[in-house]
Amino acid sequence: MSARIRKRVGALTLEFGGEYAVSHAARLIRIVEQIADGPYDGDAIWLAAHMHDWGTFPRWSREDVNHSTRSVELAEAELRKLKCPAAVMERVLEAIAYHHGGADERCIEAILLRDADALDGLGAMGVLREFASIPTETAGCYTIPAGWGLRGAYDRALMRLENNPRMLRLPKSRELARKKTREMGSILAAFERESFGTL
Repeated sequence: MSARIRKRVGALTLEFGGEYAVSHAARLIRIVEQIADGPYDGDAIWLAAHMHDWGTFPRWSREDVNHSTRSVELAEAELRKLKCPAAVMERVLEAIAYHHGGADERCIEAILLRDADALDGLGAMGVLREFASIPTETAGCYTIPAGWGLRGAYDRALMRLENNPRMLRLPKSRELARKKTREMGSILAAFERESFGTL
């Protein structure tokens, strides 16, 4: 795959998804390297990791369209424009389409991306992602949680702890998940203790 394609996809991911989207993609690529137990198309994984959430970016999201479906639409249009090789594009689109489930009978890149995305929602990263998304208000010189606040973030992190391991299919993914769920459970247990039952 040409450097031009990677440069353009990386730039679009940063421009419309911000630093978080680029960091998320980099983590997914690293997780895939840890869980893969055989050959896979590294170009397809790189592209899918960067493009799989394009449908959630405010500029491109649509309320009436599932974000995976919307991400496939956007990725296909951009990859065609960039003249991405057809074999790579097919794997990228399949991985994006099934990154939240249904990947078991799909290409290895779809399975790897699905497992990596679920794993990225576990451990310390899974907890911190939820707490970082708490809406806030400024009151004088203080910034305080607003909206669904700490309770909502805690509940969402707990949901990830319960649900994400069920999505995993690869042996190395399950092995990594055991470590991440222990870490996540410890963090959430400490949060529960330190809240003194005020959640």
